[in-house]
This record gives sequence, structure tokens and C-alpha cells, in this order.
Amino acid sequence: MADESKTLLYEAPHCDDEDEEMDRRISQVAFVAYQQAKMKGLPVARYDAEKKATYLLYPDGHREYVDKPPEKAPSSAGLTPQNQVQWEQKFTKEKGRTTMTYTSAQANKLLKKLNDEHAALLDRENRSKDFRAAMGEDVESVRPAYDYADTQKKLAELEQHIRKVKHAINVFNATHIIPDFGMTIDEMLVYIPQLTQRKNKLADMKARLPKQRVEEQYGRQSNIIDYSYANYDLAAVEADYEKVSDELSRAQLALDAVNQRDTFELAE
Repeated sequence: MADESKTLLYEAPHCDDEDEEMDRRISQVAFVAYQQAKMKGLPVARYDAEKKATYLLYPDGHREYVDKPPEKAPSSAGLTPQNQVQWEQKFTKEKGRTTMTYTSAQANKLLKKLNDEHAALLDRENRSKDFRAAMGEDVESVRPAYDYADTQKKLAELEQHIRKVKHAINVFNATHIIPDFGMTIDEMLVYIPQLTQRKNKLADMKARLPKQRVEEQYGRQSNIIDYSYANYDLAAVEADYEKVSDELSRAQLALDAVNQRDTFELAE
């Protein structure tokens, strides 16, 4: 039997170390979520690359397609593979369905790529929009390549694409509910930092002694012996720390799973 974890991996070209680490974490989370769904007898969301459609795979093996596979040109049309692709593109445009499906993780990687391209183009413009030439030097020999109109057009196109992707991510985060938590992704992005802050506070509280000597007062050594007493139940703090740690891990796992598994459409 093939390794099931390998079916959940996808390969992204031209990835840097940060992207590869994200892909590794996402793949691990996806496999854990997949195994948990199987044990609970729940359907698992998968993607049919041949039919280009999302489907639910049930424990008994049957598939329930969520998206209707795109229509194909009739086989009798005698189209070449290249013409077939052109026909499908024309069909989707006529139907107003020129869209791509992304997970939140993929959309955020796309957004990062677009922002990097925008920053690189601005950097090239800043280094090319003016230049210096020495007295008596041939100005044209040192003039950098720079087309103002073309650069502004490319910047505007990138900025429009960035707005669309960012808006789609924001809408998805504000409307998509995370199972078992009853909150949107947007709320979860607030909830996780709150849990992290509380965990750090409890870690400091549980690390102290019930009674400890104060060595300094007002920033200097003192001859007076003072003691500081914990004004709370250390056992209760310890118990709360474990609960918060477990909840934080559960929330992070749920968010990572949704970001990798659930998809939304983005108009091209």
C-alpha cells in the first residue's frame, strides 16, 4: 500500500527555506487531520486533478463531488490538446468562471510572492529613475534602462492583484468557521495570541516559590530581610497552565489544518 502521507504533499517550485518549512509543517498537519478523520469515520476533502474538482472521500470509498467538474468540448469536435485548452478557457470566460482555487496557505504564499515582486520593481525604479554622469562623459553610455510608463503599468497591475488576493483572504478569514471552536479564522488569529500571552503569564507565576527572599530594594542591597509571598494557589496556576497549553496546541493545529485543507476561489 502506498504511503498515505505522500498523497497529501504538494510540490511548489522555486521555494526558499521558509516556504519549504511551511510546506513541511502543512503536510504534517494535513496528514494528522486526515488520519483523525479516518478514525472518526468522517469524509476527507480531496482534489481530483484529472477532473479538476474537489470531492469528499468517505470511509466506504465512494466520492461526493463538491464542485461540478468543468465541461469539456465534445470529442467529435476533433480538437487538438492545445485547442482543447483554448476552448476551455473561452468557455470559462463566457460563463464568468475564470477563477483559481486556493487554500489559505497557498493564497498567503501567492501574496508574499506578489509583494516581493512589487518591492523588487520599486527598488529597480529607485535605482534607475535618475543617474549621474561625470563631466565630459557620454551620458547615453551610462544611462540605465528605465521606461516610466511601462514601470507604472506593471506596478499598478501588481497592486491590483495584491488587493484582490488580500481581500479574498480577508473575506475567507472573516466568514470561514473553524470546526470544534465555533469561531472564524479571523477570531482564531486573535484567540491564539491571547492564549500565548496567558500561557507566558502563567509560566512566570508557576515558576516562583510560595515564599522567597527579596535581595534588593530600590535597586540596591538592603540590610533588612524581606520576603515576598505568592498571593495565589500555585497548584491552581499549574493546572491552568496545562489547560492553556493544551488549548493553544489544539487551536494551532486546527488553524493549520483549515489553512491547508479548506479552499476558496480567487478571480484571475
